[in-house]
Amino acid sequence: MNKNKDRIAGVDTNNMAGIYEIMAKTMPHNQIYRELITNSLEAGARMKERDPNFKGMILIGESKTHPKKLCVMDNCEGIPKDKILPLTGDLAATYKQSEAGNFGHGTKAAAFANNKHGILYHSLFIDDKGEGSGVRMYYNGKDFAAKHHEEFDSCIVPLEKSDFPEFIQEAGHGNITTLMGNSAEENTLLPPLGYEENSLLKSGRVSPIHWQTALTNTKFFEWPDYMTIKVEAQREERTNYEKVRGHKYMLNQYSSPKNRGILDFKRARIHWWLMSDNFGKRNSRNDCVLNGQLAILHQKEIIKIDFNCEGGKNPLKSWNLQFSYRDVALIVEFKNFQPNLQRTTLYSNERVEYTDYIHEIRKLFKENMPMILAENETRMQREYSKKLLDNESLAKRISRYLKNLFTIENEKGDETIGELFPLEGAKAIDPSPPGPGPLPPRPKPILPGPEFGPDPVMIGIKNLEGKKKAKKARPNPMPRFELREDEAAYIEYDYDNNICYLYKQTRIAIAKARNILTEDEKRDLLTNEDALLMSILSPFEVVDKVIEYTKYLEKRSKELNNSTQESLPFRSNGKGMYEEKR
Repeated sequence: MNKNKDRIAGVDTNNMAGIYEIMAKTMPHNQIYRELITNSLEAGARMKERDPNFKGMILIGESKTHPKKLCVMDNCEGIPKDKILPLTGDLAATYKQSEAGNFGHGTKAAAFANNKHGILYHSLFIDDKGEGSGVRMYYNGKDFAAKHHEEFDSCIVPLEKSDFPEFIQEAGHGNITTLMGNSAEENTLLPPLGYEENSLLKSGRVSPIHWQTALTNTKFFEWPDYMTIKVEAQREERTNYEKVRGHKYMLNQYSSPKNRGILDFKRARIHWWLMSDNFGKRNSRNDCVLNGQLAILHQKEIIKIDFNCEGGKNPLKSWNLQFSYRDVALIVEFKNFQPNLQRTTLYSNERVEYTDYIHEIRKLFKENMPMILAENETRMQREYSKKLLDNESLAKRISRYLKNLFTIENEKGDETIGELFPLEGAKAIDPSPPGPGPLPPRPKPILPGPEFGPDPVMIGIKNLEGKKKAKKARPNPMPRFELREDEAAYIEYDYDNNICYLYKQTRIAIAKARNILTEDEKRDLLTNEDALLMSILSPFEVVDKVIEYTKYLEKRSKELNNSTQESLPFRSNGKGMYEEKR
């Protein structure tokens, strides 16, 4: 018999610290929590194979022995004490390969470089007859390593059954993993630094009370019914563990059975829900995501979710849900796709990223939209159209946001006003001190000229001073038109600057309707040299634009005025004269 003498590829431990640092930088900030919960779920699955009557429990909360440190506890199988060192410290070391194919790298890649002060593993394996073991992985200044304990002359700390929480003692097996962070002072119960920029929910759910509950409820679509997961919620008056259910359960709670279903296509399944506040106020729930949303699902985990929040946007308007997008949840589950090591995206067998197939899936959804969603969209569109006929109501809404606003000329023709303007007019502020003497005459408001810029809504600043009423700002959704100077007999549209260059015989089709085109589709249409279709914002959309641009103007106006006055060596005495500051 010939013996294979090939050398198996290994890992040079001298370079591992740098590798872990790089791996951590490519991971979302929520990845470690996914890894720890998944480890517990997989241990629970192995227990179910041993005992068909097994009921598992996962608790996520503050360590009872290490205050301000987050730990994940379970009453599942545990880690064998004779294998705990390689399983917790060696890359690609795993007890048993799971269906998800984690390959034993997930926790180490996500946790080591973000927890240099340590990760504590305390385990009571089911077959170790009540003898537990503990390991502390940490950064020793050169490498990530298991800490050596002189009193035991070992990197493994022996533990007794009584060293574990009561629910693990009752089961006779289980595991505790504690995140110590990068220092003894770090509070790992709070979202880590950078969580809002690089996590599944971004800034959508960052409350110190609910962030972990919301993350668990959303990241995990569902889990086996024999497993229970609870997250500790710390409030001023009480602290207790609250049960989480998973994303699918929460969406089902806010929709009737007839208002949810699955569209099955060759490349993907689309899970859909039509949610309603008849089942409770969705916007009052901070422990889950019940906004209108588009999400990507893989192996019962949400890989990506888009919804309206700071740093995120609901994309469902482009899925022919222009009116009902706030109440619809679409979750796309691609078939036979593989995740990358960071589990942040998916690839087909042809190594094409899932994002390249979204256009195809969106088209299939539009062509096969469930009747419930289509009828609801039509109903909401009719209600919206009915509102447009109520001119009195519309005028009140617009005037509410344009009241006491007046416009500012911007000669540069861009959206950014680079100079400071006084609140009472459009004349630029002279930063040089005026010196003692009478106040200069109050400048009159100036309406934007043809070079004001491309934005469809004129920007206004609240008129806080002055006896004369400034002319109010007004919505202007029209682009600017200019005749071509050359002899070319076609239309040219400057998309970025919102300018139409016309020849004398130009014919323009104007459509007063909601914009249902994507940015790319709109650009392709409007830059077509043979035709020009101009879509005008509906009045209610103009209101939304006005709200968006004027929301913080009053606050900003006061800040500008205060900062300008503070920078001058003279101040107004309120009697039409300047006096020197003292």
